[in-house]
Amino acid sequence: MKFKSLGTKSAVGATPALDITQDIDGKMTHAFGIQCNVTGDPLTITVDLEGSFDGTSWTILGTKVFSAPELAALTAMFHVIGKPVLHVRANVSTLTFTTAATVDTILLYGK
Repeated sequence: MKFKSLGTKSAVGATPALDITQDIDGKMTHAFGIQCNVTGDPLTITVDLEGSFDGTSWTILGTKVFSAPELAALTAMFHVIGKPVLHVRANVSTLTFTTAATVDTILLYGK
């Protein structure tokens, strides 16, 4: 298993793409864990894990809508299994806050 930061977002939008084949012998992987660490005072957060075969066309592999306890704890985690891809990125599709917030996404992946 490997882990890497996908990046930090302070507004809605996607992180830079990660070519995961570089770390797992040029092969696809189908198991992902995503941890989202937050700063600020968020009201709503939705994070999508997106995948691609070519690094250009993206589809949603899994979505995490933060619950009230996760918003209070400033962290959440979700998993996506059985969806093999070559490239991944996180997309913060919803982010509202009372005090500026950031969302840092960490990806755990492997065979």
